[in-house]
This record gives sequence, C-alpha cells and structure tokens, in this order.
Amino acid sequence: MNRQGTSFLDSVGRSWEWKFVPKDMPGSESSAHHATGRRLEFIRSKIRDQVLHRGDLILVMGEDTKDLLKYCTAVTFAIQIKPWLREVDLWKSFINVRLEVLQELDPFWLD
Repeated sequence: MNRQGTSFLDSVGRSWEWKFVPKDMPGSESSAHHATGRRLEFIRSKIRDQVLHRGDLILVMGEDTKDLLKYCTAVTFAIQIKPWLREVDLWKSFINVRLEVLQELDPFWLD
C-alpha cells in the first residue's frame, strides 16, 4: 500500500504514519464523501429511496414525524458506528422542515 501521503519523518529521523487521512491532505474530502456513500449503501435496503446524499451532505425524508425519526436514527447509526470517527453535526442540520424550506435555501447550504 502507498503510504507516502500519510507518513512522515520527525526531527530525529523516526518514521510515523497517520492511521486516518488528515483533513488537510489533498483528496481527503473525496475520502469522506466515499465513506459516506459506503455507509449509506450498508443500510440501503432499510432506507430505500428516503435518503439521498451528495458528498457528505445527507437528505433524510419521511412521510411523517415517526417515519422521519426511524430513517434519521438509521442514518445516524450507520454514519457514526463505523468508522467511529464520523458524526452527524446537528448544528448544521435542518430537522423536521418542509420541502419548501429546503427549496428556498441559499445555495451555500447545499455545497
């Protein structure tokens, strides 16, 4: 395996290796996007077409509050359980909003 991007020598010549892709490493964003897609595919049979994603942005839809809670719980579990270093950021989440609210959002929120 190619470790050039995740390994380095310290000031006394010892070799070190990152076990995870550093955030500032070129290509790290696509790694996060790929991991998000893989984790959602893991539960695809349970979430059907109620969950969409683009990059690391996830849209969870439900017919009612009970349905939405079920899908949100499944997605949160899938994203946070493995690998354990990912988490859902509730501060940047829109919870229990109507489609019209999302359609009127500034494109900044969708990038």
